[in-house]
Amino acid sequence: MSCEKTDTVKNENLYIEVIKNYIIEDSLYRTENISTRLLPYFYFPSQYTEDGLEIPPPPVSYYGEYIDENQLIESIGNQTYFSEKDKDHLKYQLIMSKNISNSNKDEKISKVDSGKKEELETVWYSFYVPLFNIDSSAVYVQNDFYDNGYGDGSGALLIKKDGQWKLVDWFSRWTR
Repeated sequence: MSCEKTDTVKNENLYIEVIKNYIIEDSLYRTENISTRLLPYFYFPSQYTEDGLEIPPPPVSYYGEYIDENQLIESIGNQTYFSEKDKDHLKYQLIMSKNISNSNKDEKISKVDSGKKEELETVWYSFYVPLFNIDSSAVYVQNDFYDNGYGDGSGALLIKKDGQWKLVDWFSRWTR
């Protein structure tokens, strides 16, 4: 097995471990429908009008979210774990998240679900590719929830403590 392939499997297992821990920490394991595909981020660098006003990225969709490393660090709002030193690393992960999402196999991520094999209907959770800080001591996990037209998104900060990922902070991102 090539080194690159070994790293890919190792990373996929790490993503699964992080999401499993988040599901347990946030009591989402009681939920019946968790999508088996990781959503990507779409890299959308900050853009400004001639007047200096920031042009907002397109809205969140069922297919992913548009964001850049500056917006992400600002939304996490925890300089202890995600700061200026993490920008290049986050940018790379945001750009690569589409490849990770596309290569993700349903049978691997299905280890994360609630154990119920029902088809997704009108109520479900979707998770994004987890994003790590530069030293992998913290991870940002994002998910969206949809329920018959209602939707909301949240983000969580987990840190590695005593060999386990622990939920440190949770915050709302959007509501529709």
